[in-house]
Amino acid sequence: MIGIPASLPLIIQHAPLLLVFALIIVVINLAISLALGKWFKYDLEDILLASNANIGGATTAAALAIAKGWEGLIGPILIVGTVGYIIGNYVGTIIGIGLPHLYKRGAFGQMPKGRFARMQNSQPERQMKAFGLAVFASVRRPPAIRNDHRAVDET
Repeated sequence: MIGIPASLPLIIQHAPLLLVFALIIVVINLAISLALGKWFKYDLEDILLASNANIGGATTAAALAIAKGWEGLIGPILIVGTVGYIIGNYVGTIIGIGLPHLYKRGAFGQMPKGRFARMQNSQPERQMKAFGLAVFASVRRPPAIRNDHRAVDET
């Protein structure tokens, strides 16, 4: 099996809204891809591979191209999917770091309760850690060195 194994009955039992949310995102992505693809007069194969690369990544889109016999599209979809990863990482990081600052300045009205509210008066390093970007925070200030080796008293 490829990827992280998951039990569909457990997902339905414990997090059914997560499954519905993912389904809504996939359907909206496919609908927008089909509409824009037809508007710009792309082939159906190109549209389906681009939608697949957007949801599942470059490797699943390449697998779809191989399974359907679209050998001429394997290389381009791997490149497009990889460029999507590159752009998505930077855009996601910028949004993740910038959104609290926009809320703090009142660009979207009052700050929502919860995660953003806790970051209202915090340092930028703490904001980055709250968004799971501890790597960037540790680059600015190295972590303290711990000494876990203690002398053992043998008496």
